[in-house]
Amino acid sequence: MLKTPEEAREMGCPLARVHGDPAKNAKGLTGKCVADKCLLWRWAYTDIDFRWMSAMTREKALLQEPKKDDGKSKINERRADQIAAHRIAKAPDRYIIMEDDKDLGSCGLGGQG
Repeated sequence: MLKTPEEAREMGCPLARVHGDPAKNAKGLTGKCVADKCLLWRWAYTDIDFRWMSAMTREKALLQEPKKDDGKSKINERRADQIAAHRIAKAPDRYIIMEDDKDLGSCGLGGQG
């Protein structure tokens, strides 16, 4: 189920190995989701989101610019898609303007449903 990061922080984490009262826990840990701070968090933007498409178009154009030495682009379109998607997913705040109250995501492990 898609949730805001704030809503997700109220849910349990499928990977948590912490049980009981966090006040009594030696490290003060909880078994709660850390939402967008987690490696598994997935923002809900997709290939139909205009923000994602705009970022992909800009990044692919930069990747496919002709090189100065021979005037040819050394990256084919499929590879440019892969690299662009990886870069955007790794640091979405560099490419996509996030709207905190409207942006949704989900646990990459726990799923959306």
